[in-house]
Amino acid sequence: MNEHTDDTKAIVALYKAWIVAVETGDRQGYLAHLDQNIRMTPPGAVDVINKASYAEFLVPVFDSASYKITPVGDYDIEILGDIAVARYDYIVSVFLNEGVEGVEQAGALSQQESNLKYSDVLRRHEDGSWKVLRHTWNDN
Repeated sequence: MNEHTDDTKAIVALYKAWIVAVETGDRQGYLAHLDQNIRMTPPGAVDVINKASYAEFLVPVFDSASYKITPVGDYDIEILGDIAVARYDYIVSVFLNEGVEGVEQAGALSQQESNLKYSDVLRRHEDGSWKVLRHTWNDN
C-alpha cells in the first residue's frame, strides 16, 4: 500500500468539499480550504495574494453566478513531505444570475462552459489538514 494513501485521500476529499462549496455558493466553505498565504494565479489577471484578498475576489464571483463542476479523470497527486502537488481537469459551467451580464472580476471564469486544467500546491498544517497554497489553471 502506498505510504501516502491517507494524505492522497484527504486531498481528494478537500477537492470534493471545494466543489460542493463552489456549487452551493458557500464562500466561507471555499475559503476554509485555502492556506493563509494562498496565491492564485488566474490566466490574464494579476495574482491574488493571501486569504483575505481571495475572500474579496470571491464576492462578485458568487454574487454574479452559480457554477457546476464536472471532474474529468482522476486527480494526479504527488506528496513531498508536508507539500503536495496536484494536477486535475474540470469542466466548469457558469450560470449567470438573472439580470447579470457577466462576472465583473478580473480572472474569474466568464465563459458559459470551460474545459480547464488545474495545477495546485498544497501544504500540510500542524493539525494534519491540507490547504491549497498555490492555485492556477488554463484552458485544456
